[in-house]
Amino acid sequence: MKNNYVLYFAFGSNMLETRMLKRCPSALLIDSIAKLEDYQLVFNRQGDYEDGGVASIEQKAGAVVYGLLYAMIVPDIENLDKIESPNDDAYNREVVTVSTLSNQNVDCFTYIASPKGSFLPTKKYLDWIIEGATIAGLPASYIKKLRNIKSI
Repeated sequence: MKNNYVLYFAFGSNMLETRMLKRCPSALLIDSIAKLEDYQLVFNRQGDYEDGGVASIEQKAGAVVYGLLYAMIVPDIENLDKIESPNDDAYNREVVTVSTLSNQNVDCFTYIASPKGSFLPTKKYLDWIIEGATIAGLPASYIKKLRNIKSI
């Protein structure tokens, strides 16, 4: 990979590649599925662009969050920063270590929300996450877990 690309772990609606490419045209899906151990998927903040809760992650021993690994150029990361944290406090870009299907540990960045409570996602938003997970071929047990999340 060229040095001007940075790796991004998408676990929410950005797993849907068509959505991601509208936001970050340089995004390249690489090594497809990745997992982040000892974290769980949560909806702990209300969206700035969605009525319901938006996806984030928080630490939880023994839990796993699956997602996709993208490479993108720095200007697209800056665009994604503006989308994910338009008020400068919604999400923080943080470095995490994920495992790929080929059992490689990879340092990448992801966005973790500043918690504001517990919220239900909209059905449309949750459908984006489920569609991205299904297209990517995430484990069936994880997709089932996503389908069991209540929405509004």
